[in-house]
Amino acid sequence: MRPVLRGILISGCTLLVVSACGSQAAVSEDSAATNTAAPSEASVTAQPVTASADAPGAAATPPAPATSGWPKQSELERQALSVTTYSASAPSRCGLAPPRAGGESGGATVTIYFGCVRPQGADVPAVPARIVRVQSGNDPMSAALRAVLSGPTDGESRAGYLSSFSAASAGVPFRVARLASGMAAVDFDRAILAVNAPRSDPTQNPRRLFVVPMDAHQIVATLGQFSGVRRVAILVGGEPVCRARGEC
Repeated sequence: MRPVLRGILISGCTLLVVSACGSQAAVSEDSAATNTAAPSEASVTAQPVTASADAPGAAATPPAPATSGWPKQSELERQALSVTTYSASAPSRCGLAPPRAGGESGGATVTIYFGCVRPQGADVPAVPARIVRVQSGNDPMSAALRAVLSGPTDGESRAGYLSSFSAASAGVPFRVARLASGMAAVDFDRAILAVNAPRSDPTQNPRRLFVVPMDAHQIVATLGQFSGVRRVAILVGGEPVCRARGEC
């Protein structure tokens, strides 16, 4: 049995996790398109990360690092991804305008990162795509990741935004926390290993998540907007993704 976690814990209902169902961390979208609600809900109990209400990606006040229930720091260091290496590009590379915060003023805002299609050349793995406002009392870091897992809206997809995440991954439970030495870690439930990325061409073979670098890029860019986060470790069931799949 996994030890009781301190810090941030998101629990959901899946066949692989026996836990109580809670209510999802609520965010209101500030883009023109309306996101599809997640098919499974999650509750958030967090060490709060307070993002600025004035600008996306602004400095956040970090809580004390979490220590309990996570792999050793040395193991996370070996597979952590640098925020500098996995930084986002400007949406203008795809002919897209930067997102703007809309709706009611006040409250923390966070930026959601997806990829985008270039008129010519390779697709861009991560650009700022949407700004969402986090309701008071909810954790901005958790809310941002939940929005990424839900994938682009239909309107964002038509505009040219790309992601392997979709309604199929929107309800996957996860926990996220700040650890020591500028590291953030997200640990997805093993249910995410069974999720396929959307296919634009039905003749294509199904593809699992985290097979292409774009998937990790969007997670790292999203968590990298929070003050003090320099590296991001992505886990599945408490293990590196490749180990969870039995590939390393």
